Amino acid sequence: MIEIRNYKHYDPALFCDDLKHIPYDILELEQTPNEAWLSFKDISLTAADKRAPMCWRKTSPLVNA
Repeated sequence: MIEIRNYKHYDPALFCDDLKHIPYDILELEQTPNEAWLSFKDISLTAADKRAPMCWRKTSPLVNA
């Protein structure tokens, strides 16, 4: 099994709108670049999960060979 994004109901315009409304200025409050990266990654993936959630799919035995 692999974890993939489900784009069945994905709307790029809504995703872009979500990204426009993220308060990116909070990244400046982080103490280190690594903490800022983790915060950026978290808020970006939260927006992605809202529009294209993760799901599990079975893989073919040939894919794993």
